[in-house]
Amino acid sequence: MRKILISAISSRVYVAAIQDQQVVFLEAENAARTTSSFMARHTARALHVMGGVDALGVLVGPGSWTGARITIATAKGLALATQCPVTMIPTHDLVWAARGPGSSGRVVIWAAEREPWHATYQNGARIAAVEPIEIGSWTLQQVTEGKFDRKTHVLFDVGRDAPLLEEPFQADLMLRAFDIATTADGAVGADGLKTPFMPSYPPKQ
Repeated sequence: MRKILISAISSRVYVAAIQDQQVVFLEAENAARTTSSFMARHTARALHVMGGVDALGVLVGPGSWTGARITIATAKGLALATQCPVTMIPTHDLVWAARGPGSSGRVVIWAAEREPWHATYQNGARIAAVEPIEIGSWTLQQVTEGKFDRKTHVLFDVGRDAPLLEEPFQADLMLRAFDIATTADGAVGADGLKTPFMPSYPPKQ
């Protein structure tokens, strides 16, 4: 299967083409004002290298709000042109994929606007959609105090822990996250693409 994986939700932006589980094309750069043109240029190159695409994986956040919009706009254009299905990969699945297959627990991501989103995993698979935790003005300590088992749970702060998202592209990790998201949520067409992690309440002043 020919897959194109793209992300711009951190300060590291990349476009990767995977064919038969092997990386055949990869371009990455630090996020800049030219991120949108970088995405358009290199997704076209990735498509050319593989001669087509069967599936598209898009890292949609939580993370950089602007980067997520650029990534989704790029994916929508490619999906319209090629009619390929798109898997929207939440950051939770990438974080959980790093723990290895077969594990169970929960990921809480403290995202932009200081809102936590959580996902639950069982035997390596996500068993429900990623959802926000409605906490209003509570602190991060209050969210997790008495409820957080560090042996089975992962607490991830997009600001503090961003280096995980900025590491060099790891094909096995991203493919595992792609599989988790596809199994949990399925794939969508161009019309189903959206930016899912908008804050559900106004940020504190």
